Amino acid sequence: MAIRLGFCTAPCPDIEPGELCELLRHAGYRAIELCAWTGHPCHPDALTAESARTLRAQAEDAGLAVSALAAHTTWVLPGPDASWALEYMKRCVDAAVALGAPYVVTGTGPFPRDTDRFAARDALVGALKEAAEAANGSGVVLALEPHVGHMGMTWESVLGLLTTVDADALRVNFGAGHYFALGLDDRAALRQLSAYVVHVHLRDYRRHQRPLCDLQLDPANLEAVALGEGDYDVAGHLDDLDAWGFDGVCSAELFVPDVRAALKRSAQHIQPLLERIG
Repeated sequence: MAIRLGFCTAPCPDIEPGELCELLRHAGYRAIELCAWTGHPCHPDALTAESARTLRAQAEDAGLAVSALAAHTTWVLPGPDASWALEYMKRCVDAAVALGAPYVVTGTGPFPRDTDRFAARDALVGALKEAAEAANGSGVVLALEPHVGHMGMTWESVLGLLTTVDADALRVNFGAGHYFALGLDDRAALRQLSAYVVHVHLRDYRRHQRPLCDLQLDPANLEAVALGEGDYDVAGHLDDLDAWGFDGVCSAELFVPDVRAALKRSAQHIQPLLERIG
């Protein structure tokens, strides 16, 4: 199975799902990653059995696979306390089952303030183990995303979590844009995490100056743009994914002012690249 282009709905809660599916169909997307944040129709508080069936039908009618449920959250609160995030994640796993999504994409969130970092990591590991057990029983896989400013940010920290938790239901959603934003080596990160990667996020940025490589993100330095319109080597990244044997969904994350226009331009840029690598 070849790499397929997907789309993450996180940036556009205001676009009705049926309309969005049609926009994606016309643009040539093959998959949709539904968002479970507050204000989105797939948040566990909003999703019902009937609305899940409707969403699945809308995606299917548009020729879109439901690739994942996006459920980033802050896992550990001061204390440390991971109970809220664990309950939310278990509900997101149930939502993923209802939607037919094989993966729940999440990040660790940052270290909580005024909390011992070793205790916070222990709380995170315990919560991830319990969440992975719940996911494993349902057939869903949690895909942990290395993310700027999070407890799991560098490939080393994420790999440490994966090997410590040691669960088949805990894998990686790889977002190279986070490494690019910090000026880190995303190719090295992919090389280290490739055996765990099951889902991918694609972002592109226009850089205004070179980052300082100090693990601190300066938002003024980066402008999110449609795929192929920034400074990130999207084509090279797709080549690397193909070389490492990835054959899943690359989900476009377009946190830009005009999502409708950007999703069309992104697909026009990405589709020839995917056809080239076959």
